[in-house]
Amino acid sequence: MSSGLGAQRVCHFQDGNQIMEDITAYTPGREYEVEIIDPGNFPLKRAVARLAVEPLADERSRVSFHMAFRPRFGPVGWVMGKTVMTTQFTKILGRVLAGLEEHAKTGEVVGGKKAAAA
Repeated sequence: MSSGLGAQRVCHFQDGNQIMEDITAYTPGREYEVEIIDPGNFPLKRAVARLAVEPLADERSRVSFHMAFRPRFGPVGWVMGKTVMTTQFTKILGRVLAGLEEHAKTGEVVGGKKAAAA
């Protein structure tokens, strides 16, 4: 399946990392939830992310992105999760949302060379 509930995708990051996601909840045009089933090089045991779009007014919407994760490496991973990983995910998600906004405004593909080639 290429889209909707049960679809899987591989997300490639500009630094060469990648993850594989499985769509676990889906409401067309409103929201979806993914579980990361292969975290690649990210030190994760489990992660779930939800993206939702809420219409506000003509040509305006609010996008929200929530993520919950459980890191690998026991207590050391927990400390990493509370400090370094949370900061890094916040930065990554900020860039994802900024790219989404740019795409919505321009219709152009946003990202590095890999995204432009796709």
